[in-house]
Order: sequence, then structure tokens, then C-alpha cells
Amino acid sequence: MAPSRRASPDHRRCTFEAVPPGYDSCPPLEAGLDSHYMRLALDQAHKAASKGEVPIGAVLAAADGSLLASAHNEVEATGDPTAHAEMLCLRRAAGVAPSWRMPAATLYVTVEPCAMCAGGALAARLAAVVYGARSPLMGADGSWVRGGVLADECQRLMVEFFRARRRGEVRGPPGAGSPVQREAS
Repeated sequence: MAPSRRASPDHRRCTFEAVPPGYDSCPPLEAGLDSHYMRLALDQAHKAASKGEVPIGAVLAAADGSLLASAHNEVEATGDPTAHAEMLCLRRAAGVAPSWRMPAATLYVTVEPCAMCAGGALAARLAAVVYGARSPLMGADGSWVRGGVLADECQRLMVEFFRARRRGEVRGPPGAGSPVQREAS
């Protein structure tokens, strides 16, 4: 079952309605804890600003309250367009957490994550993402990402691909004769 994103009454906290079996549910909104971790993220954002980076900071907290990682934007310093605070935080946490899957962890970020960073949070199976300021230009929480266009066809292609892959019928790089591509052409 794929998780579906919803906005909580405090629309800045993204959670997941459907949690796969074996995963912890989303932690409850706790203003005190959320404020504590957001202040740590703000400290990171201030560090970014002092280095001439876009002032965005992030921290990743485990369910037990321990801090798994913290980071700030390093795009300018590294020349890497993916060196966003959220992505760096996820990479660092994956190096110390028991697994790259972190279903009980919460990411706190000072600005609404972009599509790339939101995707990273989904890929890491995070329980929740809490952000401070909205980002109408780049944010992925409904501010500019649109979905649902040809949704049935897009979903069918994914289902067919993974069904064929499980049967061992999809081999090699794209275009190497996968049954899904043969049917589409």
C-alpha cells in the first residue's frame, strides 16, 4: 500500500495516512518538541546564511528524541545542486542509523522542502516532515507540484513494470526489450 500524503490541521506538518505494515505510525504533533527541533534547524540556517548560502537548515530526530543528523545548505560551497539541507541531513543520518529506512524519524526543516527533498524524505520512509516557512516558488507541499494528470495510465505502467520485473521479464537498461516498453510502442 502506497502512503498518501495529507496535511494536518497545522498544514506545515506533512504526515502519511497509510503506513505500511511493520512501520511506526506518524508521531503526534507536539508543539514543544517540534519547536525545539525547529530551533536547532534554525541554528543550521543561520550557519548557512553566515557562509553566503541560502539560509535553510534541517535536523532529523529519531523517535526516542535523539538527533540523527543536522545540516544546512551547501550548494554554493560544494557546487552541487543537490546539496540542500534536507538531502545532506538524510545522507548523514543514513550513515549512522541502523538502516537507510527511517520510518520513525522526523525531519525538521526551516523552509518547505522542494520536490527533490520531499522525494528524499519519502524514499527514506520518514514518519513526518515538519517545516517552518512555505515556499510558493519551490516548495513541494502543494504550492507548485501538480499531480493526477493521466494518473491511471501512469499508475498502470508502474504496476505492469514491477509485475514483469518480479517475474524476471525485465532485464538490462531501459530500451533493452522490456515487455512494458514493447506494449507501449
